[in-house]
Amino acid sequence: PGNRLKIHGFVQSYNGMYQISGCTYNFFEYGKPIDDEKYAQTVRILEKNVTLDPTLITASDLNGGTIPTRTLVKIENLQVKSIYQNSEIVDDMIAKEMTLTCTVGTETVQVRVSEIYVDYVPVGESTFRNKFISSLVGIVDVYNDTYQIRLVIMEDVIF
Repeated sequence: PGNRLKIHGFVQSYNGMYQISGCTYNFFEYGKPIDDEKYAQTVRILEKNVTLDPTLITASDLNGGTIPTRTLVKIENLQVKSIYQNSEIVDDMIAKEMTLTCTVGTETVQVRVSEIYVDYVPVGESTFRNKFISSLVGIVDVYNDTYQIRLVIMEDVIF
């Protein structure tokens, strides 16, 4: 977080979204000249300690598709109504991805929770079940033609 990057890799489509793969970064080479052969595969840090303020959105903004995907957003006053969690992995020591269905006023929004750990402890359903979230910051994403917000770190949630 806070690093502005220059990424070289291969653009691929996965599940209807584009991603860049084949990137490498060597922490020990930061600040050193990169040889031309490795350049195309190397992630470079252009700037450190960059801040990016999220765009405040409404449920209508999200559901209407007016916010471009991959935009950092903030949404407020969410009530968690239900949680879907893939049950293929049953180990309590492994964080799982979840989809939270929430209401914001009279509208419904989806929040996708990545595999998150806090102090090495996996975040599970009990963290969100029947909770009121006063504010959540995440990235706009689309899954199965439904716009959602992807939560990446727990520090971006205020209950």
